[in-house]
Amino acid sequence: MTKLLFSKHPNSRNTIIQRFSGDALIYTIGEVLLLIFSFVQFLAIPKFISVEEFGYFSLYLLYSRYVGVLPLGYIDGILLRWAGKELNTIGSEIRTAFVSLLVQEICIIVPFVVLVFIFLRQELLWIGLVTLIYAFIWNMATFFILASQATRRFRLLTILNTGRGTLLIAAIIALIITGALTYQSVVYSSIGVALVMLLVFVYVFRRYFNHRPVIEPAEQISQAETLKPGILPYIRENIRVGYLVLGGNLVLAFFLTADRLVVSSFFSVKDFAIYNFAVMISMSVYTMVVALSSVLFPYLAAATSEQRHAIHALSKPALIIIWALLLSLFFPLSWLVRLYLPQYESSLPIIQIWLCTVGFGSLTQILQINYFKVYRKQRQYFVLGITNLIITTGMILLSVNIWGTLESAAYASLAGFAIWYVVNEFSLKSILKLSHRNIFKSTAVIIGILLAFHASSILVLGPLLQMLIYLVLITLITWLFLKAEITEILNKVLIIKN
Repeated sequence: MTKLLFSKHPNSRNTIIQRFSGDALIYTIGEVLLLIFSFVQFLAIPKFISVEEFGYFSLYLLYSRYVGVLPLGYIDGILLRWAGKELNTIGSEIRTAFVSLLVQEICIIVPFVVLVFIFLRQELLWIGLVTLIYAFIWNMATFFILASQATRRFRLLTILNTGRGTLLIAAIIALIITGALTYQSVVYSSIGVALVMLLVFVYVFRRYFNHRPVIEPAEQISQAETLKPGILPYIRENIRVGYLVLGGNLVLAFFLTADRLVVSSFFSVKDFAIYNFAVMISMSVYTMVVALSSVLFPYLAAATSEQRHAIHALSKPALIIIWALLLSLFFPLSWLVRLYLPQYESSLPIIQIWLCTVGFGSLTQILQINYFKVYRKQRQYFVLGITNLIITTGMILLSVNIWGTLESAAYASLAGFAIWYVVNEFSLKSILKLSHRNIFKSTAVIIGILLAFHASSILVLGPLLQMLIYLVLITLITWLFLKAEITEILNKVLIIKN
């Protein structure tokens, strides 16, 4: 039976799951290293610059989250076009796709530079300009990142992501040693590291730039369409396919930043620095979320409906358990912040709240969004997302005006994530053949984990005892409600290990 279940046939359900699990493990190991680098970075920088300077650095980080909108969905269309294919198959398109993106980025960014000079006041002018420079470099690098994800070259991505994190940490250490660390120097370093990553990608893919451009119709776009040669038709076609994915990505970006946009508008730069410090520490976890999401999509695109259901059935409880374990890091983290960065101690309640959004955000970004994309339900996802985004933004604005605290904005954001997750679950119910019992069960487990987390955090005990009590509680909760799923996951891990 075991031999039958784990057949090496390329279309075998379990072979797909094993390949996905293997690539997910490799890519996630690299992202864990990047998480450690990010965590060190977010603890080191606030130590050596003032709270106000960190506030301006936070504004740069906030605005740089939106640079992916500039290609207007072109890169997202490329991902859909190439997902699940082999690199040799799409190699003839790489030169045309890259040159098209280069032309498009220049035509879009140059007018934005003019607008920045006209509309931004002096203290924000520099931030606007460096954000546009970063946007150009990072969007060109993102082209290669998505090409690597689509063709499942996750080992290459792991090496480059780890190298990017190492270079940035090395640059920050050098700035600290030389006494030259400012938020501007850190921004320049991040742009330089992104440029190095782009140049390495160009070198790795260099042989495909010599290919004669041959553009064939992609199944993901249309079986009946044939693209006309030339840059403009290629750009138009990929934007036509990718603009809804771009809209969905923007919805996600605004969900992750809506509270910070409100806080940056209604509070001082120092308050924004405190709030963003908390969010940055919590958002470090999202490096792994993005990693798993990136690995999953090309496999889902190449999988059968049965295989997609099997991946979902295993991934959902696994993500809930991983998130529950990650919450335990709050207890030693709170001790570390009080000891090392006492000026940011007031951010701890916000860190606690934002870590709770990671559970809903992970399930939404890794599973729900990918399943909307793979079943071509981008329009449905976008409509649901934009509706929930408007509701969430309204709740944040209302809470800030009523209570006027940073915590109120964080709680409103958490409520928005929870509502979005539940709405998406019911929207995917028929596609994934989920029962009401399955949805209510997973939601109840998440609520139980949240209650255990908050109950443990209010105990007047040391962080290690709080952490121990919390781990005991979540072990009981997950074993009571997810025993069958945990057993199945452990069996798969053992087979993959062997």
